[in-house]
Amino acid sequence: MKLFERILVTLYRLFVRYNFQEDYHIHSILSDGELWPDEIAEHYKDFPYMITDHVNWNKRTKMVKRILSSVPKGHRGAEIHTSGADPSRLDKLALYLKERGIERVLVHSFNKETDDWIAHESKHIDVWAHPGEITEIQAIACSRKFIKLEITANPKHSRWNRHIKRLAERYGIGLSYGTDTHISSQLLHQ
Repeated sequence: MKLFERILVTLYRLFVRYNFQEDYHIHSILSDGELWPDEIAEHYKDFPYMITDHVNWNKRTKMVKRILSSVPKGHRGAEIHTSGADPSRLDKLALYLKERGIERVLVHSFNKETDDWIAHESKHIDVWAHPGEITEIQAIACSRKFIKLEITANPKHSRWNRHIKRLAERYGIGLSYGTDTHISSQLLHQ
């Protein structure tokens, strides 16, 4: 590992160790992580966590079966990526996931059109994963719909955490804390 990468990992661990009491955004080998769900469960046995593997419309049936058969009850989540997706289908997918036993649905947006959809139109989204430069109007809409905003430890997205926390405090929005873990070195309390 290069020096710069080691410094980033160290800063990441320090940030997480002192700020997070839960981890509700973890990816397993079922989508694009490197750990099996039982390894994550063992690591977090005394700590609140949620495994939130990626699910899209085309692979929804297969992924739901994998999650339900591999992830312990009470820890079953899914993350919907909106890249290239029709916003009108996203809520159908979120509802599909919930009806089949997925306990928390996160959505990760990549553009203004889907950001607006999440805030104003969605009915079945629980958490807006690392929402970035969310606007006040979007924050107010999330508050009215009880959509939580994520505070992330992921260095790629964490630069907006202060902004997100300020809006959450101002508008009474619940926060969800997650590492967006994909590799073992990103797990809390390493």
